[in-house]
Amino acid sequence: MRAQFLREMQSIQNVMVAVEYGDGIEQVCRMLKRNGFLYAVYFLYRNKDLWNVLNGTILSRIKEIAPPVTALIPHPSCPVRIQESVYRYVLAVRKKQRDPTILLDAKYDNMYVDGVISENSCLAWFDAAGQLHSYDKKYESAEYNMFQNELQHIFKLAFPKDSEEKGDGTQGK
Repeated sequence: MRAQFLREMQSIQNVMVAVEYGDGIEQVCRMLKRNGFLYAVYFLYRNKDLWNVLNGTILSRIKEIAPPVTALIPHPSCPVRIQESVYRYVLAVRKKQRDPTILLDAKYDNMYVDGVISENSCLAWFDAAGQLHSYDKKYESAEYNMFQNELQHIFKLAFPKDSEEKGDGTQGK
């Protein structure tokens, strides 16, 4: 993990780093914990992963890393019916309260929380290459890359307040 990223993250309040489940994740999570960051592990699931999600295989593998938060994120190609099945699974797991990690459905839980606390809801994350994503969009240009620009600049550009202009040319809410 890049030192510049860690420095910038320390200057931003109320942020959680999410690391995609895969090779090398144990080392990244240890480093985040050592530096005092709240972090999550996420699994980007596709249609083909449904059985391993619903039977608990994915969650069992992730629990071995012991992240405070675990998120399941649907791949953009994943059908809504599959996403809804996964959300029902997430709700059932949370109801049992047997797992040492907070299990989230990144899409549906965030949509719920956003609707409760804000009329201008927003969910943002960065992929491994540093590119910004939101609910329905990947920001492709270098302006939205966390390894090429400061995070505060990226967020202001992508998610401006009421009267400011958005980076995609539309007006903010």
